[in-house]
Amino acid sequence: MQITKQLALFLENRPGMLARVCDALSAAKINIYAVSSSDTVDHIVLRMVVSDPRKALFVFEEHGTLVVEDDVL
Repeated sequence: MQITKQLALFLENRPGMLARVCDALSAAKINIYAVSSSDTVDHIVLRMVVSDPRKALFVFEEHGTLVVEDDVL
């Protein structure tokens, strides 16, 4: 099995947030390989595996998004 990086984003739970994430990744030419989410009334944790995790981390931090990077199988 190969170890890769997973990004966990902490977002407001409101309409359009997933679209903004996808638009930012698309503009940076980063593909999403896997995605999962869990939500509460106010916030959502969006976990994803992307084609270029370092670049994606920079893009999210540039937009002021709280993001955590972890190793996954």
